[in-house]
Amino acid sequence: MVSIVNETRGSSIAEQSAVDEYYVFVTGSCSIETERLGVQLSPVGYLTKIGKMVIKMNFFRECIENKNRKEFYWMKRKGKIKLDMTANPIQPEINWNEVIKFSTEELRKYPNNSELYELKREIARDHKIDTNSIMVTTGADDAIEIILLHLLNPKDKIGIHIPTFPRFLIVAKQLCDADVITFKNINDIPESKVVVLCTPNNPTTKEISRGDLIKLLEENQNKMFVIDCVFSDFGRFDPTSMIKKFDNLIVIKSTSKIGIAGVRVGFIISKRKNIRSLREGISPFSVSLVNQKIAFEAIKDKEHMKKSLNFLKKEWSFIKRKMPEAERETNVPFFLVKTRQDSATVCRKLLSRGIQVANGEDFIGLGNNWIRVSIGSREENEEFVKNFKIINCD
Repeated sequence: MVSIVNETRGSSIAEQSAVDEYYVFVTGSCSIETERLGVQLSPVGYLTKIGKMVIKMNFFRECIENKNRKEFYWMKRKGKIKLDMTANPIQPEINWNEVIKFSTEELRKYPNNSELYELKREIARDHKIDTNSIMVTTGADDAIEIILLHLLNPKDKIGIHIPTFPRFLIVAKQLCDADVITFKNINDIPESKVVVLCTPNNPTTKEISRGDLIKLLEENQNKMFVIDCVFSDFGRFDPTSMIKKFDNLIVIKSTSKIGIAGVRVGFIISKRKNIRSLREGISPFSVSLVNQKIAFEAIKDKEHMKKSLNFLKKEWSFIKRKMPEAERETNVPFFLVKTRQDSATVCRKLLSRGIQVANGEDFIGLGNNWIRVSIGSREENEEFVKNFKIINCD
């Protein structure tokens, strides 16, 4: 029995077994919505076909089979104070008159250049690199998929430093069918084709020093290093300019953390030859020119990051004074708190009070007694501190 469910995106679901297996055939980089499938199917496996490559993969069984997780997912929509997504609490100044300067004719036609040159030029100036070293993507998630799908073949080894942003593990396992090796000590880099690092780290807030990073790149030139630098503007140094020296370095950046997460614009930055390779097979029109224009206007606001950093320092001082147990090593827009109860229970109790935070269990290697909390407005931070103290004493 075959059921076509998403013709517009080029995917189809063929029910091979009425009881325990579904297969998904995908002709491009297509993500399957957990919400749509998860509430209906259990257990689930699927095939993804990218070009001529067919990979057997497992779906997230815990998202599908665990009743509590499904209830938790729907409950999350009710949170009024959202401190789970590490967004910048301050928005940059955007000249909307400049954004809407596109003519009707420009918007009607496909663009001659799918990447806004002014945007790439601004990024290049900020990091003293060439515009040809920059590739614009639909946020950091898209960048991760593009990089790992190009670098990895099935069963290739990839070392992922943990804890880290979960998307790397998801893409490496589910889309690439790679052999994932997780490690905690950066001095013990596993034998692998690709190594993933994050600095400043999400969720731990820790930063890899410039000296340590240079040493890793010099001593492991046979490995490609993919570094998540979306929070580097909040750290002590930004590794982006190091791409000029190292062929084995790819950096991921994003405009989400400067206060325009909804615009979905990110960047891959690397040597020109690496960027040229990553462009192979990628749609030239994946990022809206209007969104790129918004990102350009936001990045031009050089005072914005100064305001953001000052705001975060002030709010962190308030939070730390009220909650000495909170932990944060760099000026990123989030922090960690250790919980007396398991983190899932604390998250549910906070949600019942209208506050969303990130469960530490979602970050492999962090553990089940930590929560990650975004720094919000003073009112939001006060509400979190007050309610967490009540809950953590239960």
